[in-house]
Amino acid sequence: MMLTLLKKNSIPHERSIAIRYLDGSIEVFYNNNEEIQKYGLKNGDKILTINNTTYSPEKIKTVRKLLLQEPKGTLALTIQRENQVMDIVL
Repeated sequence: MMLTLLKKNSIPHERSIAIRYLDGSIEVFYNNNEEIQKYGLKNGDKILTINNTTYSPEKIKTVRKLLLQEPKGTLALTIQRENQVMDIVL
């Protein structure tokens, strides 16, 4: 039992980016500005796609998991910041 717990807790965390679902969009929200700036993100950015896939509100847990665990350089995000759409690789 102890080994199982250690194994579950040893999942690597590549990054910690808080998100929420608001007004039909998944939004970067409530992060330390300095921390997320290193990823090219700002609070309020809307995530339009991840690796060319659009995620519905029901899949927000999947998006959180992707942001947390996918290796560096493997996530291609298309985001909207105010009226500008841009691509970012995490």
